[in-house]
Amino acid sequence: MTGGATQQYPMMSEESQLVFEEESNLEDSESSVCRRRCPRVLLVFLAIYVVILVLFLTVAVLIRKESARPHVILILADDLGWGDVQWNDPDMRTPVLQDLLENGVLLNNSYGHPLDSPSRAALFTGMYPYHMGLQHETMDPYTQTYIPDNFTLLPSRLQALGYKTHMVGKWHLGFCDWKYTPTGRGFGSFAGFFTEGLDYFTHKDEKGYYDFRAGEMIDLHAEGTHSMHVLTDRADYLIRNHDRTVPLFLVLSFQAVHSPVQVPEAYLNSSTCAHLLNDTARHKLCALVAMMDEAIGNVTSVLRDKEMLGASVVIVTSDNGGVTSQGSRNGPFRGENGDLYEGGTHLVTLMSSPSLLSGVHGTTYPGLFHQVDWVPTILSIAGAPPNAAKGVDGVNQWHAVRSGGSSPRREIVYNIDDYYNHVALRVDNFKLMEGPTTFIHHPQGQRQPEHGHDHDHSSLLQLYDLGSDRGESRNLAEAMPDKVASLRERAKQLRKGLVPSGAEKEADPKADPALWDGFWSPGWC
Repeated sequence: MTGGATQQYPMMSEESQLVFEEESNLEDSESSVCRRRCPRVLLVFLAIYVVILVLFLTVAVLIRKESARPHVILILADDLGWGDVQWNDPDMRTPVLQDLLENGVLLNNSYGHPLDSPSRAALFTGMYPYHMGLQHETMDPYTQTYIPDNFTLLPSRLQALGYKTHMVGKWHLGFCDWKYTPTGRGFGSFAGFFTEGLDYFTHKDEKGYYDFRAGEMIDLHAEGTHSMHVLTDRADYLIRNHDRTVPLFLVLSFQAVHSPVQVPEAYLNSSTCAHLLNDTARHKLCALVAMMDEAIGNVTSVLRDKEMLGASVVIVTSDNGGVTSQGSRNGPFRGENGDLYEGGTHLVTLMSSPSLLSGVHGTTYPGLFHQVDWVPTILSIAGAPPNAAKGVDGVNQWHAVRSGGSSPRREIVYNIDDYYNHVALRVDNFKLMEGPTTFIHHPQGQRQPEHGHDHDHSSLLQLYDLGSDRGESRNLAEAMPDKVASLRERAKQLRKGLVPSGAEKEADPKADPALWDGFWSPGWC
């Protein structure tokens, strides 16, 4: 361009101008709509994002409030007979246990050693007592007896998985050195007693020696209060003060219903067991069992209040059968506490959980189960690796119990004893006993015939088919020599693993509580 001439732009046609104006108007219109609607869309998306974020955080908080591993509450009764619960005898009053059963599973073929200490040792180690040299007798507090150091106990295994472990109640597994007491064997705390046969109120034995501890301290505050109340209060305290994001293993080992059977007057005079007043021993035992049932209810109520019950497995079992002279009943089984017959070894046992056993509530698990199975089973509940209990005698039964499946166990070793030279073995339904069948020789007249059976142990070879003869009334040894021969051969193989018991150890004078100000105390071995 030259001469400063003004630039001329081509003119739009009239038709193009109209199209341009329409497009401009459309853009203005869309812009206006966006100005009106876009903020609303953004707000909707923002609201959705906030809701999702809140839900995520809520779930995270809820997860944080629950332990990643189930809590395990193991309640151990002492000498509870098969007929001492209401589903086996309607005269008994155990509504709390009945409720636990309706929210759990009855283990109908659960077994233990016929004596106290060996049965408890089996429970905590997963080993048969004859593999530890503990098969012969209960642990005498005057002797250097304990679970050997080379065996790891269940609480130690659970501590390695992050569990807080506590024991409340009866130990009876050795205490001559502190390392053999509960806090030396994997429990983070202990409140209870080392021995047995104590007065329920004074916590003293027949010689007046006191046995009640809170940790390593002698707990004189317990004196005068029934052990059921002391132990239950301690268990309640531990649960209430527990951080529920941490898995809990709590053992509540009652003194009940071990002799001497003692009950507060309020429970004796209540109407709960009044229908048994004509049977003094049975009435007293009924009242004590009802008291224990109430105590278990207190514990489960605290678990519920703490919002831990849903994430818990509650186990209730006994160490062995009941003592009939103290009012217990073991029928339809023959024998009692201290016998290799079913009455001394067939245990009341249940597992309960609102959530983890929800598919089998109110059912009966008929499979064989032994105290040694608790170690691998509880470790499985706790989420331990499958080989966590490698080398123990017990088998993991958690999957079978919670699914209603078949037991992985076909064999039960009741005991093998080198001192009495006896063996008792069950394979499937057949039970062989060879040698003396009774450990404890009570004064004449203390043991009473039960359900038509006496306590004649003169036959050294006995075979019973427990599938058709639960009462062990028909000895088939002569009629089935081939079955006897096969079971004796199996027993011969099992004997090879026996560890000598060192039975009838001499009392150690250093154990005498008179040297320890009248208290049963560790520190002398």
